[in-house]
Amino acid sequence: MDRMRLIIVVISASLAACSVLPPGSEAPIADDIALVGFYEDFLEQHPFDGKSDLVCFRLAMLHLKPDSIAFDLGKARTRLWQLAARSGSPYNEAAERVLALLAELERLRGETALKARSIELLAEDAARLGEAAVAAESRVAEKSDSINQLEQELESLRRRLGRLSAESSSQKKQIESLTKELQALKQIDVQ
Repeated sequence: MDRMRLIIVVISASLAACSVLPPGSEAPIADDIALVGFYEDFLEQHPFDGKSDLVCFRLAMLHLKPDSIAFDLGKARTRLWQLAARSGSPYNEAAERVLALLAELERLRGETALKARSIELLAEDAARLGEAAVAAESRVAEKSDSINQLEQELESLRRRLGRLSAESSSQKKQIESLTKELQALKQIDVQ
């Protein structure tokens, strides 16, 4: 991100350098569209003038002003490529640097767009995982309720088994007692 800020600062500085009067003009032209028209007319009428490279560079910089109605990245690149192709131009190197900065800016914007999309996808995945976690928690709560019910039923069965076991033990003692009485009665009867 720091590299992108540096690129924007360099381009802004280049734009600030273009805020002087257009060559041959007596007063500043405040309207960017009018200034673009003035520069284009100048280049058409004086293509080989000594100031044509300066005008071409200023025109490219005007097209790079992001807050301007004259912003046009394609036209800016065309003008910068024209300057970069002129080997004797004093703006050749500056045009190449700005083109390199624009390429770097585009690369960074592409990376930013990819990262933003990656973040969107990760957010969607996180949302799906969150929904799955909520659903899993719901199923766990249902299972937990079922387990609690089963544990309660098991405890009830254990108590019942305990009562039945106690009853069985009591009945067994009664049977043993009755069996003894029966044996005693049989012996009495036999005598």
